[in-house]
Amino acid sequence: SVIETIAGTGSAVDFTGVMTTSTTGDVYTVSAFNTTNTDCVFDMNGSATVILTCFDITTSLIYDNGNNQGMKNTAVILRDKTGATVATETTDNNGQVTFTNVENGIGYYIDADLSGKPHGGINATDALLVALDFANHITLVDMKERASDVDANGSNNANDALQISKRYVGNAYTFAADWLHDNDNTNAFDVNGMDMTMTSLVLAYGDVNGSYDVSGLSNGNKSIISLYNEGEVLAEENAVVEIPFYTKERIETGAISMVMNFPYDVFDIENITVGNNATNVLYEIVEGRIRLSWFNIAPIELAANEALFTITAKVHNNLANAYTPTITFGNETELADGTGNVITQISLTSPTITLPNQTVLGRSMNLKQMIYPNPATIQTTLEYNLPSDARVTIELYDAVGRRVTVLTNANQTKEVYSLLIDTQELNSGLYKVRTIISTKKNTDVYTKQLMIAK
Repeated sequence: SVIETIAGTGSAVDFTGVMTTSTTGDVYTVSAFNTTNTDCVFDMNGSATVILTCFDITTSLIYDNGNNQGMKNTAVILRDKTGATVATETTDNNGQVTFTNVENGIGYYIDADLSGKPHGGINATDALLVALDFANHITLVDMKERASDVDANGSNNANDALQISKRYVGNAYTFAADWLHDNDNTNAFDVNGMDMTMTSLVLAYGDVNGSYDVSGLSNGNKSIISLYNEGEVLAEENAVVEIPFYTKERIETGAISMVMNFPYDVFDIENITVGNNATNVLYEIVEGRIRLSWFNIAPIELAANEALFTITAKVHNNLANAYTPTITFGNETELADGTGNVITQISLTSPTITLPNQTVLGRSMNLKQMIYPNPATIQTTLEYNLPSDARVTIELYDAVGRRVTVLTNANQTKEVYSLLIDTQELNSGLYKVRTIISTKKNTDVYTKQLMIAK
């Protein structure tokens, strides 16, 4: 069948139609007709071998997090060995782009314009991994190794780890670059007689474990925090209060990345401690949000009911317009073990923060109790209201159910009471305060938990 007909004069013609369907080595029959002399039908009849000199290069721009996530809507530039632009295309929703009609040549490379993409994925876990690599505990390779050198001094070290930690909490430090691309001019390629398909990897500088989810559909490998309320802290005006967060089970951690929302209309943060006063804790506070980062190649080990971290806060002098105070964790929160592996599930307990107008002082028809501070160190207060005259017995029991002491045993009238409990001689641990209310009609038993932490 006739593929293409060209009319004209001269010693050379170009069959462009063949190029769209041929590959190198295909053979075609070529016939030439003299249209001015009808007596001579065939002036030439021979064959020609196709030699293609232009090809397609298809590349997928993929974020190096193991999830095959494409960098969509990204400008990708094909450059020759001199750095000159050959062509520019924009990736599709899968991060793929194709350059057509690229000539044979050496030293091509791909350049991605990521300047408009938001940087992310870094936290204390990445800082820990860089520190572990610097101390020869682990070995970072390939893109991960290159992404750890955030100050671009040619090697990763403790300063890189520190700067990653600082940037996570919101420090103004700027990395030497935000994005790393593997097919830059350090990884050139040649076009030699065929179409090419390749993958180009990108990584945010500092995101050593590749946790950034560039699809925006999730938060990568973050920890799920389950928070339970045990005990109370009374936030009285002008008071300094401590709000501890205890582990419910044993935990070993080498990196803590915390984002917490706190009631900034109730108190200001004065200090945050990690574990038993761990050093190098970084945090920044902006409009009711705490960003905290801590890492160490020597992980901390905490038994159940030990404080993972403690917030010290100064209560405002006017709480008239304050709302019910709560502390919640943001979705960037992540803990890692001593080797940099993310701890996926964590259970913590913390006391309920109560305002003065939310205590039992505003009497009720039913018994209400509150213990504050809880956890306690040297003393605590049990506050309760008695809705009717009764015989009141209050006892303290340890974690295995042994009665430690009787706190009170007396006839009391309908009133609000405050009972000071001396805890100086008590060991750290969980206790129960058992209250027995006996009237002529019935006997009721109430139990509150008390944590002693020293």
